[in-house]
Amino acid sequence: TRIHNLKHELKRRLKPRFDRGCRLIFRNKVLKGKHTLKHYGIKKGVNDQAIAMDDTKDWKSSSSSSSSDSEHDK
Repeated sequence: TRIHNLKHELKRRLKPRFDRGCRLIFRNKVLKGKHTLKHYGIKKGVNDQAIAMDDTKDWKSSSSSSSSDSEHDK
């Protein structure tokens, strides 16, 4: 499963506050839509793998938000 597909399914079920306000975060990393769950080490059916949805802003894209986050952490 690709992150892109997961985001679309989540947006359909859980309406974010902003139209583009759906960043998915796993282990303090913003998940990029082009990757699969396996790329990030996420396994189906395994508990304790919380993925957070950040809908606090109207994010432009996952790549722009992750780069600003990584610079903020330095």
